[in-house]
This record gives sequence, C-alpha cells and structure tokens, in this order.
Amino acid sequence: MPRYTYRCEVCDSIMDVVHLMKEKLEMCEMCGSDEVKKIPPQLAPKIHREKKTGDEVKQGIKKNKEILEQQKKESRKDYV
Repeated sequence: MPRYTYRCEVCDSIMDVVHLMKEKLEMCEMCGSDEVKKIPPQLAPKIHREKKTGDEVKQGIKKNKEILEQQKKESRKDYV
C-alpha cells in the first residue's frame, strides 16, 4: 500500500499514513481535527538525522553490554 503524508491545519502536525489510493485521512491523529490536507510527495519534509540509525543501534548494544558485564560482576560477588 502507498504511504501518504498529511498536515493538520489546526495543530500543524505532520503524519505519514499508509492506506489505499481511494481512501483519505479524515481526522488528525494528534488533535482530532478534520482539517487535514494531503501534502504532495515532492513537498513532504525530509527528516535530516545527524546520526545514522545503524550507529545509534551499535551504541545501544555497546551500552547494554557494559551494563550486563557490570551486573555479572555484581552477581558474582553475591556467590563468593
């Protein structure tokens, strides 16, 4: 199914919605207003990220490994 971008005229939120071509978003998901407009694909804002998603995942894994190692050391102290 295609993805469409809508903008609410009331709360100015931007929503990406997946639905059939013949369907239309009726209400804003944030404020419930019925004043939503479809944004043409070439005008939809692009999200610029400073970091790549893969880098963020790698950092999260590294951080969790450090926490697990610390918890292992603490649990070993309990059995000694």
